[in-house]
Amino acid sequence: MYDASYNLAFEEVINYTHPKVFEIASREDVIAAMENAFDNETMRIRLVHVNPTFTYSEIKTIEGKSLCLINYTNAMRMTFENKLSGDEVESMKKSFTDSGEYKTVQYEKDRNSFFLEGDSIVIAVADETTQGKWKFVNYSKAQAQLAEMLLGANVLKGLGL
Repeated sequence: MYDASYNLAFEEVINYTHPKVFEIASREDVIAAMENAFDNETMRIRLVHVNPTFTYSEIKTIEGKSLCLINYTNAMRMTFENKLSGDEVESMKKSFTDSGEYKTVQYEKDRNSFFLEGDSIVIAVADETTQGKWKFVNYSKAQAQLAEMLLGANVLKGLGL
């Protein structure tokens, strides 16, 4: 899934995505949203291959689901189409820093880009809905509500999230 994301192979990413996502939005809509997020009239995002080290929690069984937390360092570069003003740079830098999602927030003036690096969490799930195969849900504090909708509050609590 990491390699597919890095290569912007969204159709392949979808194949690794937990199927409950598609109860909220169609596969086509999810792919279109990913494409638009990564490349639009304002900016483009590219993942930066940092040769991540993946760490895996013990596999837990909660509410009939086999679950494992996967932690790794993720990095991306956000390049803007129009030159950012000093105020825009400072405002965005503060926003990225305040989010708590990134340990590195660096504006690259020559590229009109932000380099962002932080710890990422993916929840691996194998259950009835995945036909016992591992499927994945990205987790972040900003997306905690989506993870809760997909897996339930008890599952997240049981995972310590």
